[in-house]
Amino acid sequence: MIKNFFFKNIGIRQMVIKNAFWLGVAEVVSRLVEFALIIQVVRVLGVAEFGKFTFALAFVSVVAVIFDLGLFNTITRELSYGSAAEKDYPAILSLKLVLNVTTFVFIVGVSFLVTGDSGSRLAFWMMGIFVLVNDFFSVLYAFIRARQKMEFEAAAKIIRSLVLAGVVSWVIARFPSLGNISLGYVIANAVALAVVLLLFHVNVQHVVLRFHTGTWKKLLAISWPLGLAAVFGATVISADSIMMGYLGQTTENGWYNAAQKLISAIVIVATLISMSFYPLLSRLFHESKELLQRAWNYYMEAMIILAVPVVTGGFFLAPRIIPFIFGDGFEPSIVVFRVLIFVAGMSFICYPYITILIVSRQQAKYVWVNMAGAVVSVMLNAVLIPRYSLYGASAAAIATYVVLLVLSAGFSRRFTSVAIFNARIFNIFLLSAAASFAMVLLVYQLIGFGGNIVMGIVSGVVIYAVILLTAYRNISWSKVS
Repeated sequence: MIKNFFFKNIGIRQMVIKNAFWLGVAEVVSRLVEFALIIQVVRVLGVAEFGKFTFALAFVSVVAVIFDLGLFNTITRELSYGSAAEKDYPAILSLKLVLNVTTFVFIVGVSFLVTGDSGSRLAFWMMGIFVLVNDFFSVLYAFIRARQKMEFEAAAKIIRSLVLAGVVSWVIARFPSLGNISLGYVIANAVALAVVLLLFHVNVQHVVLRFHTGTWKKLLAISWPLGLAAVFGATVISADSIMMGYLGQTTENGWYNAAQKLISAIVIVATLISMSFYPLLSRLFHESKELLQRAWNYYMEAMIILAVPVVTGGFFLAPRIIPFIFGDGFEPSIVVFRVLIFVAGMSFICYPYITILIVSRQQAKYVWVNMAGAVVSVMLNAVLIPRYSLYGASAAAIATYVVLLVLSAGFSRRFTSVAIFNARIFNIFLLSAAASFAMVLLVYQLIGFGGNIVMGIVSGVVIYAVILLTAYRNISWSKVS
């Protein structure tokens, strides 16, 4: 019974739960493993070399998104139409291969223009191969998702993350250097792709290449709007790291990205919650306006309940968190983390607005939101980074996410049927803020400024949960629903 529920497609509701479960497992395991790995990389490389590493990774990631042209979501949608679309899969694989080779040639050429450091240039090439090999996994995931077989995607992601962690950890222990670690990333991803391709070929679909320009043109004609939105989104995320790297601020880039990697790990929680709400909201959009509103309210409440203590606790515990995770020499990252933790909070709140826009078939508005964010990010980073370095990048990030939050909320209010603000949500915010404030006061009383940080975080979570649940049960929500 349990085996059938988690490994077979029986009904619509069961498939939604099963797929959400496996995608959640895959995201949690792979993200945590890779975050633990990046902590090792930071500690071994040090600030300056890690700055070069993140510069290379940020640059090639943006280039890869540009050349991907939005294919992942388009392929998933097209393949979901059934066996007729699956006949185009060999052509899809060949298109992705051609795009990846073209992207790598571009990365190699541009690397001579953006950096004069041979070590950084080698990192560009190695991380370019890593990102493009990693990107090839997305074509396999698209086919798996179209068949509603997310358990295979979960297995592939976990295999990849474990192989990556094993190989790179061995390189770190034996041959710790920027070039060797970059090469370790490449080898690990290539090995993982070979294993996953073999399993995919045997268990899911035969891997065959077919060059068919007609299919390529059809896919690209459909995918480019989504690709444009992805480019804007990638620009928002990576513009600061690329500019600091280009200006030679490698040490500052290392400090900045240490804090940013931690913020990215925190936002994983919001991603997982959004993955679980998206199918439900998509179904209710067609069934009931009232139930859609209620589900969206729960979605926003969950994000507020998580965002407020994350921002509060992160801000006050930053002087303990950064040294505990990254070691000595990362003191400037504390200030950056305190600023970017507000970016994390805004990201949590943005998710419900963005999701309801997509569910309501207002993807074009999502493109406009991302475009505005990209423009603001590039302009502010170009002005602030040369003068204020990583602190300017932090300020630019705050301003960018304020724009994203305001626009996504405004578009949601105007172009969807959901009421984005009500008394219940406001009360949830006040309750979360009060519980978070009490949490911080009690944590300081329990551990003081010199106490164990792990104990402090665990104590904070327990205290916040107890206060929140106690207050929640004693409030009559009928008056504010």
